[in-house]
Amino acid sequence: MKVLKFVLFIFAGFIVDNALTLKGRKCFYPNKKFASSKAPFRISYQYQQPEFDLANESGGKSIFNAGLGTRFRSGVADVEPVRVSCKSQNVTSSMKLLKTQIKCTPRNTVLSLKPPLGFILSPSVVEVKKCAGMCTGAMKCISKTTKEVEFYVRAHNQETNEVICSSILVPEDTSCKCGCQTKVTDCLPSQKYDKSTCSCKCTNSEAYNRCVQRNYMDFKWDEQNCICACNITMECTTGSYWDKNECRCQKYA
Repeated sequence: MKVLKFVLFIFAGFIVDNALTLKGRKCFYPNKKFASSKAPFRISYQYQQPEFDLANESGGKSIFNAGLGTRFRSGVADVEPVRVSCKSQNVTSSMKLLKTQIKCTPRNTVLSLKPPLGFILSPSVVEVKKCAGMCTGAMKCISKTTKEVEFYVRAHNQETNEVICSSILVPEDTSCKCGCQTKVTDCLPSQKYDKSTCSCKCTNSEAYNRCVQRNYMDFKWDEQNCICACNITMECTTGSYWDKNECRCQKYA
C-alpha cells in the first residue's frame, strides 16, 4: 500500500510539473515542452474594422445621394441603389434610427494577433471595444479614454515544439468623441493646419505651381511632404543611375 501511494505521489508531481495554469485551467501536452518564464517574443495586433464612406453623386453616375456607403478593407461589395424621395416617411424614420445606431461609441471589434516568425498563436484573435461610428465633416470617431484588458494566449514554437502560455495587455477604448485625427503638431514647417478639413496644407504655393507645370515629365506633387517628387522609377543602363531629382537616368561623372 505504501509503495502504491509513493507511485501515485510521483505521478501527480510529474503532472503538476508539466502543466501550466491558465485562468484556473491547466494545459497539459505530454509531447510538447513548456516554459514558465517571461515570453521571449513580442505579439503585435491589428484591428479589423470597417471603413465608412459618405458617397455622393458625381461623374454622371447615379449613386447614393444621402446615406452611408460601407467599404470594408476586404471583400468590397458593389450595390445598385434606387433613387427615393428624401421626404418619404421610410427615409426620415430610417435616417433617425440610423443616427442612433451609428453614433460615435465604443464597439466590439475583432483584433488580429500577429505572432512572431515561427510561432502559432491560440487564440489568434481577441475582441475589444474600439471607437467607431459616424462624425460630421472631416472629423473621425476617436478615443477619449482607454483601459488595458488582459488576455491569455498560447504560443507554439514550430521549430522546438515548445509551448509558452503568456498574458498580454491590449488597450480598449472606454469613451469616444468626434475630433480630428491629424493634429497641429503633425504638420511640417512648410505646412499650415486647416481645422475645417482636419489636415495639414502646404504653404509653398509657388513650388506647387512649378510642379504642376512639370507633370508631363512624370513629376507629381507630394501633399504629405510638400515637395515635387518623381512619380516613376526606371532601371538605367550600365554606366548611369536613376536621378529622382531630375526624374531621369544620369551618367556617372
